[in-house]
Amino acid sequence: MTDKPTVEPYGTLAGVYQSAGFAAYSLKIAPVMINLAFEIDWTGSTLLDLACGTGDMACWFAGRGLRVRGIDLSAPMLVQARRLAAEGGMNAEFEVGDMRTFASPVQFDMVTCVGSSINYAPTLKELERVFRVAHTALAPGKLFMFDLRTILGLSKAAESVRVVSDTPTHLILSRNHISYETLTLTTHYTILESSGDKNWTRAEEVHLLRGYPVQAVTRMLEQIGFKLVRSLTPEFELAERVPDAEQLIFAAQKL
Repeated sequence: MTDKPTVEPYGTLAGVYQSAGFAAYSLKIAPVMINLAFEIDWTGSTLLDLACGTGDMACWFAGRGLRVRGIDLSAPMLVQARRLAAEGGMNAEFEVGDMRTFASPVQFDMVTCVGSSINYAPTLKELERVFRVAHTALAPGKLFMFDLRTILGLSKAAESVRVVSDTPTHLILSRNHISYETLTLTTHYTILESSGDKNWTRAEEVHLLRGYPVQAVTRMLEQIGFKLVRSLTPEFELAERVPDAEQLIFAAQKL
């Protein structure tokens, strides 16, 4: 077995992200988001996907006629996104960019940020930067849609060890630990990949997800210049009816 040092988040996971099932959530949530957008009378043809990852949701929207741009901090993830777009002949472009600092030269009709990417913002100040990027990139009256793992959702994943994916070509294990002092969930991934001839390569990744009170998130949106239009669970239930929701989807309109 060949050991690699601990690599940056998604440095190794990118290559197995889709085959291991990580992309399934984005494909599940995309119809929920577009249905919600249409329900609140959204119209538009352009979309910016912040922290787009392997581009699965971006390509889903592109396949339905939207012109899509995706940005992500991980170059290896974007390799997969460009491959997916090319294979499907999608009208989607991808570039390396930080969701906290990205400066779009044009405005979009929708900005999205899913896959718990918001939780990767380590502080409220960094979360504010993400929201300001989304606000600047949106045309007036258009929608910012994102998801958030709640503090309860993060806490339920704490102190767990599980097999994320086990196939003939890879094995992915995760170990979780939460700090209730900082509301941070630390996930250690161990990725074993077959490189042929019965040789396996092992890599480690560490991911940090920060929990935020829902009230603090909604207040920050309003301070920046958004109007919260709707908050739902991934099952399309109103957030106020599910006080113990582990994940929420927010739709906010730029004023």
